[in-house]
Amino acid sequence: MSGIRSSLADVGRRIGRPRGVLGWLKYGAIAVGLAVLLVVVLAVSVVAAATFYDQYGRHDARNARAWAALTPQYAADSSLCARCHVTEYSKWSGSEHIVVGCQTCHGPLAAHTATAPVPESAAAIDQSEAGQASPIPVEGAPRPIPPTDAICTVCHAARLGQPDAFHSVDPTKHVPGTSCLQCHDVHTAIAIPPPAITHTLENVPACISCHGTTTTNGIRPMPAGHRLSEDSVCLGCHKPAAGTPRAIPLPTANP
Repeated sequence: MSGIRSSLADVGRRIGRPRGVLGWLKYGAIAVGLAVLLVVVLAVSVVAAATFYDQYGRHDARNARAWAALTPQYAADSSLCARCHVTEYSKWSGSEHIVVGCQTCHGPLAAHTATAPVPESAAAIDQSEAGQASPIPVEGAPRPIPPTDAICTVCHAARLGQPDAFHSVDPTKHVPGTSCLQCHDVHTAIAIPPPAITHTLENVPACISCHGTTTTNGIRPMPAGHRLSEDSVCLGCHKPAAGTPRAIPLPTANP
């Protein structure tokens, strides 16, 4: 016990005790200075916090509502697309792709919709009478990005962890050599069945003998986007229709 008292006495001697009125005044001045410094630090902190949060308010509920109401400056709501692209919007809004916004595939379109004439405007009427499907934004305005296979496979390429019910494919095995949009409608994602073959496949020349790439190359040209290919490639999509005519043997040469 005596050891503890001795230690406390040593601490008291090192700190020092005020002696007389002058000593007490010095200690009082130090205490007041520290208190003033603390008040200044707290005041600066409060002002800084208020300034930082004042844009959206310091009330929790008001702040949350303000943030929720913000719209990114680069984006446009998909409903704005409907004022010009009625056909595309109606197909998209009734399909499984409704969970994918227009800008997910077509890029940011705020500037595009802001510069497009409204359907009732003089410019829109002139374009409609000229046979153009929808109003065209002013020169230099951003255009929607055409969808590509790379965009489709961001979601639809088969990968580990996808739900079994999700429509996914291996692009290297799923009709290789063709584009997604050759078979799938981009706005509904529904596959459009290729035309069935209505003639016999026996005793006929190669597909490209009759189906060329131009109106002057073949009896019936291929649709746009098709390439000259082997019969096995063509038959990977085009199948004989039910009731295909029976084979008619080609005439043989006289012996």
